[in-house]
Amino acid sequence: AQAVLGQAGSSHATLVYAMKLLLALLLSVRQVPAFEHHGSDLAARLQAEGEEDAAAGRAAGCWCEELDEALDWRKRDTDSQLRFLETQGTIAKLENQKLRHQVAGHLAEAEQHQQSLDTHTAITGRSNKAYEEEREFHESALKSIHKAIGVIPEGSGGEVRGALRGLASTFSDKLDESAAEQKRQANGVSDAKRELLRLAKEGAKAKQQRLAKGLKDVERTTAQAALYSERRDADLALGDARRTLCNSVEQGLSARTRLRQQALIAFSTADAEAAQAAAARAASKVVALVGSGKARSHSGGNATAAVSRGSSAGPDFERIMGRTKKIEAGLMKALDLSKYNGHSITTSGRLNKDVKSAVASLQKEVDANLEAMPKLFAAVHSSGQKSLKVDARMK
Repeated sequence: AQAVLGQAGSSHATLVYAMKLLLALLLSVRQVPAFEHHGSDLAARLQAEGEEDAAAGRAAGCWCEELDEALDWRKRDTDSQLRFLETQGTIAKLENQKLRHQVAGHLAEAEQHQQSLDTHTAITGRSNKAYEEEREFHESALKSIHKAIGVIPEGSGGEVRGALRGLASTFSDKLDESAAEQKRQANGVSDAKRELLRLAKEGAKAKQQRLAKGLKDVERTTAQAALYSERRDADLALGDARRTLCNSVEQGLSARTRLRQQALIAFSTADAEAAQAAAARAASKVVALVGSGKARSHSGGNATAAVSRGSSAGPDFERIMGRTKKIEAGLMKALDLSKYNGHSITTSGRLNKDVKSAVASLQKEVDANLEAMPKLFAAVHSSGQKSLKVDARMK
């Protein structure tokens, strides 16, 4: 009976010991997720910020490509327009030079006709004087004849009267013929020369009007060429600013992605080490419960926290430039989030130095990007505004 009772007591003690051992194992296993929860949460935030950063970078990349294509199209258009305007300007200048010669020719012709008319007028004046003298002579002769006829008594001197009347008729006819010839010569030559003078002046006036229009065309063409040259210079400056900005955005995103991945690896490593340490502590508690002289077989498992991962007519230049502020805001928002998360991680007292070091490297890159981005975007915005102002003046 005593042997039976002793065996029963021993079985009871063994059962109590087994229950204590099981309770210790359960408690130690439950401690691992509690230990890892804080690090996994920060890692998840780091992963989420990376996705937002990548989205902002993709948007910036698309905008950079659009702007590059727009600038390339504008360069081709500007070069084409400048060639066209240069050709038009050369043609207009040659035509204007030709018109200048024609105007000078018409003016010289008009001056020649004017001089000829003046000479004719002077000659006509001298001819008129001779005509006046001849007219006075004939009129005086006619008066003398009529006076002589008047003194001959009626009914006598018939032959003399008839001779005097015939002589008077002759003088009268010559006077009329002389007057008609004088009028014909004066009017005919003067009218012809005046007509030639009028035509020469009209020709000069017409060519001067065409020349004035040609000069305005050259002025307008020159002004347009100057605007296209100004646009080309502004676009070149914008292209340089775009290139600097977009290269910086691309390189910054690549660096942040690499550094963030290293930080996530550091988180995973730290979680794995924490799980191993927790399992080791649990095993030591089991050994303590077994006591000295009692060897118990025990097998433990390692828990590793998993880091959550997400699934992975020409161009409208004014619209593209209008998106500059939105692209900048998206990048700055992602960088600000990275800065905030980095501060939370580096100041946490529950993370090891490897995690903090990896995040600090990422934070250094983020700080550099935050400092550089506003200046680079400001350069693009300033250059873009100059191009847009030139476009407005070209309308």
